[in-house]
Order: sequence, then structure tokens, then C-alpha cells
Amino acid sequence: MLAKGRKALFVVIACLFLLPRPGFAVETQGMDGTIDWPSDAGGWKKTGDSATYRGKAIFDYIDGAGEVFLAYNFKELFVNRFEREGRPAIIAEVYEMGTPEDAFGVFTWDRQDPDAGIGQGSEFGGGMLRFWKGRHFVSIYGEGEGNEQEQAVLEIGRRLASSMVAEGEPPRLMEALPGNRQVADSARFVRSHVLLNQRCFIAQENILGLEADTEAVFARYDYGKPRTFVLLVAFPTQGKAASAFAAFKKSYKLDARGMAEAQGTWTTATTEGRHLIIALHAPEKGTADQLIDAARTKLKEER
Repeated sequence: MLAKGRKALFVVIACLFLLPRPGFAVETQGMDGTIDWPSDAGGWKKTGDSATYRGKAIFDYIDGAGEVFLAYNFKELFVNRFEREGRPAIIAEVYEMGTPEDAFGVFTWDRQDPDAGIGQGSEFGGGMLRFWKGRHFVSIYGEGEGNEQEQAVLEIGRRLASSMVAEGEPPRLMEALPGNRQVADSARFVRSHVLLNQRCFIAQENILGLEADTEAVFARYDYGKPRTFVLLVAFPTQGKAASAFAAFKKSYKLDARGMAEAQGTWTTATTEGRHLIIALHAPEKGTADQLIDAARTKLKEER
């Protein structure tokens, strides 16, 4: 595995598709109009122009794992290769997403290594640097190992980040997640029910109606039950929030209070304006109520 220690499928597959193959919809250019690519770093020199993949052409680069990026309103990918004689190559990928919130979402989806202090949020481990800034998500990794290569990866990352003038903000909805007993680095932002189910399973069908115009955030909570989550969904209208609540209530057989007990855990849900609030698999009824109340209070404060 080129990116040692990475667990996400889309990262692993990306490492296997480093160069364009015959028949792929690839374009080349020197920069994307807002980013200045370094010509060299630590002895590794950029070879040629950027390979560019737009929209669904991302599947030509990372095959089926492109769904992860498309779920975050992916726009365009720029790939450059840096080479040094006698040493493994370095691959730098810059993904342009629809919004800063989407770039943040892609970055946090597989976050697991220490912060590298690059961009607006980063991590570095196993020779791979990942960070986000503004509407961009960046992944840089070497095909080999060694301190020199790691320093070159970091230098490329710093110079790319410094050329990205525009910044952005994480989804404001993240701030409404209860902080008490939240498991560190468990909070995620998604728009896709497929991605949601990978971390916090709700149902096989898209019963909540998650689409490109919805925002969902969730986090895991340490109450002795590994599946205790709080999920918040922001819909464009109160009507859509009410429909999602009705569908969830029916699927989970919630009572008139919006609560149900199953297998020794409690699940409850409610709406607050155009938001749906769900406490999933809490160990006690009181705990579920507390999580719902904490999230509702924070949502009111955000208005």
C-alpha cells in the first residue's frame, strides 16, 4: 500500500491510479487559475502539466471511489507528479469541491493522523499529507519512504496552501452537536445517506431524504454503548424536515413522544424549525432526552 496506514477505500484506490491510462478523459494545464504549483521541492521536480479530471471523469482516476467526492459536490481534480532521479515519485492531488463545507467534509471523512499545521485543517502520517483550505481538498503522498521524501511532501503542501488565497468555514451545523462526552474526532459532515450509513447506520433506504441541498452532521458519544450517536440534519424547508421526521418515526416505530426502546437502548427524534434532531441508541431514556435538548438549545442559539 502506497499510503501506509490509510483505511479509506478512495485513498487506497487513488494510490493505484497515479497515471492517466489510454481512453481516459484527461486534460492538461499548468495551473487551475488560482493555484501556483511549485516547480520543485527538496530535489523532486514537477514533471509536465497537471492532469485534470472534471465531474464524473473522476472515476477515470479513482474508479468507484469517486462516489465519495461526488457526494461532496466535486468539481475538478488536478494531479501532478514530482520526480527525483533514483528516488520514488511524489503525487500531489488538488480537489476543487463545490463549497468550503464540502472540502471540510472530504478532509474529515478519513481523518486519523496528527495535525501538520497546513491549510485550515490537516493531518500527516505514513508519508501522506491531507489538508483543506477554502473549496480545496489536497492529498500529497510519496510512493516510497524516508525523511527527505516526507519533508518534500510537506514543502509541496505548504507552498500549495500558501497560494490558496480564499478560505472558508466548516459547516455551522457542526457547532450544534452536543460537546459533552463527544468522542474526539468522531464528528462528520455528509450530504449522502450512503456515506452516513458507513459511519452511523440509519436505514438501507434514504428515509431522511438526504440530497445535495441538505446538510447532515453527526458524532459518536461515550456512554458505554459504541453506537450512541447524535445526528442533525438541516433541510431547505420545514416541510422537508417534517417529512423526514415522519419517515424516521415510522421506520423506527417511535411513540407519540418520538421515542422508542429496542435491545436495551433508546432512540428519539424531534424537529426544530427546518432541522431534524436524532439521538440514536442511547443507553438510557434520560440520556437520549439530554442529547436532544442539548442539540435543540444550540440550534436556537445559532439562529
